[in-house]
Amino acid sequence: MSGEWTKAALINRIAHCRGYRSYLEICAVTTGNRYSEIDRSILSDTYRLMYWKPDGHSDGMRIDFAASGLDTTECIRKIRARQLRFDVILVDAWHEYDTATRDLRDALSLLQPRGTVVVHDCLPPSEALASPIYRAGEWCGVTYKAYLDFVLARPQLEYRTVDIDFGCGVIRSRPPRAPSPASDDYDALLAQWKAFGDDYDAAYRFMLEHRRSLCRLRSIEDFIRDEEG
Repeated sequence: MSGEWTKAALINRIAHCRGYRSYLEICAVTTGNRYSEIDRSILSDTYRLMYWKPDGHSDGMRIDFAASGLDTTECIRKIRARQLRFDVILVDAWHEYDTATRDLRDALSLLQPRGTVVVHDCLPPSEALASPIYRAGEWCGVTYKAYLDFVLARPQLEYRTVDIDFGCGVIRSRPPRAPSPASDDYDALLAQWKAFGDDYDAAYRFMLEHRRSLCRLRSIEDFIRDEEG
């Protein structure tokens, strides 16, 4: 079943289960790539922010906010000027640490109170794909580390990582009175994680070894069961 699931299919299912209508995709020119697969019969109000977009680039779908370089400041300003907020936002960042962290921060600031952020490339299948330096072809970079650092630093958020399509993180505001995971073992795990700093090779190996607890990994079957419940 998991082989049939993509980030777009996951977003469509979440939107269906939660009655979402508005969608924003934050991507670079080489990421995203499944905007046409978003179900407009559910998500009828869709927007896309694309950066590092060459002049004249088109994939046949509308690009609402565009930047020629990595800086998205003006794009975000235009979104806020229009007072747009979104039920679900895909972050499929340029996979360097600073860029991914910025996109996560911007996404959270544009999210409706009961909304969901979906983050792509949170579980790279190999150390080579998790390189912090760009490589041609498939490349997940260090989005996984930016994602974990981001959610672990914000106890007001809850998150899961769905084991499909290079790992899809799902971030939401923690419901009132919802318990946060706390134990001596978990606290020790987080302390070890934080100690890696920018040692990306060691961080990747540690993440992979402890992915069930650290990433709060869920199968697609279990995740959908939770959503529908």
